[in-house]
Amino acid sequence: MASAPTDLFTCPVCGNGVTHFLPVPDHYASSLRKHGASFSMSDFETLNTAHYSCPACMASDRDRLYAYFIRRHLLRPSLPQLRILDIAPAPALSSMLRGLGGRNYRSADLQSPLADDRVDITDMRIYADDSFDLIICSHVLEHVNDDQRAMRELHRVLAPGGCAILMVPLLATAAT
Repeated sequence: MASAPTDLFTCPVCGNGVTHFLPVPDHYASSLRKHGASFSMSDFETLNTAHYSCPACMASDRDRLYAYFIRRHLLRPSLPQLRILDIAPAPALSSMLRGLGGRNYRSADLQSPLADDRVDITDMRIYADDSFDLIICSHVLEHVNDDQRAMRELHRVLAPGGCAILMVPLLATAAT
């Protein structure tokens, strides 16, 4: 008798071993159709529709990608305390970042009550220059009227030598 499969994957957000990740929920695709989109979920870059979320913590594929990068490249004993700004925080990733022990974490959003700070990323004067070593701004800039101003503000609050993860949705099928 064959034994049950063991954990094949480890979620870099929650650390749980899982045998599979869950596909994109059906309501995401139906929302695109409802709004008359001429593209499908599989047309997006960096979207793994078949293995979208962790069954343990519900972290999305992009949350897992960011967590993997952060754990692999930024969390080292040789680095001082990492000051993190998370714009429009995703619940699972935010929880992981808060739990990094000894690191300074702030979340910011213009509307979400889940964020620590209510901030317009085109005017982040509540933060001093060079305040953060890591900024995560995922799928926000495409909603901002003045994205260049927002990027200047992100650059201003990012410390020299810091790292920013700035992602926007890209359609692989879009004409160039």
